[in-house]
Amino acid sequence: MDEHEKMECAKSHRDITFSGQQSAERRGSELADEFNRLEVQIATILFAFAGFFFSFFTEKAKSFSFVVLFLLKFIFASSLFFLILSLTMGLLNIKRKEKFWDEVSNQRLVRYKKWMDAVKKQATFEEAEAFHSGTSLGKGIMISSPIWTWVLQTIFLALAIILLFALLLIFLF
Repeated sequence: MDEHEKMECAKSHRDITFSGQQSAERRGSELADEFNRLEVQIATILFAFAGFFFSFFTEKAKSFSFVVLFLLKFIFASSLFFLILSLTMGLLNIKRKEKFWDEVSNQRLVRYKKWMDAVKKQATFEEAEAFHSGTSLGKGIMISSPIWTWVLQTIFLALAIILLFALLLIFLF
C-alpha cells in the first residue's frame, strides 16, 4: 500500500467507525425509550386492574372465613409484590442496556479518534489499524448486556399476572 492508499483506507475506517458510533448511540436510546414506554404501560394497566380488583375484593371478601380471607389477601399482596419486582428488574434491565450501549459508543469514539490521528498524520496507518484490531475483539465474539434482569422481570410479571388472574377467577365463580 502506498501512502495515498493508506490515507484513503484510514479515512474509510474513520467514517465506518463514526457511523458505527452513531448507530450505537441511536440504538441505546431506542432501547431505553421503547422499554421505558412498555414498562410504564404494563405498570399502569396492572396497577389500575389491581386497584379495581381491590375494591371488588373488599366488597366480596366479607363472606369468607378469616383463614380464607387471610390467604386471599396474602395472594393479592404477593401479586403486587411480584409486580413491583418485575418493574424493578425491568428498570434495571433498561439501565444495563443503556450502560452497554454507552460503552460501545465510547469504544467506537476512541477508535474514531485514533483514525483521525492517522488522517492528521499524528499516528501511522499501521498504528491505527493495530489499535482498531486490538479494541474490536475480532469478528467472532459479540459482547452483549446480560439477560438475567430481563428473565427475572418476565418471571415476576408472569407470576403477578397469574396470581391476579387466579384471584379474579375465584371471585367470578
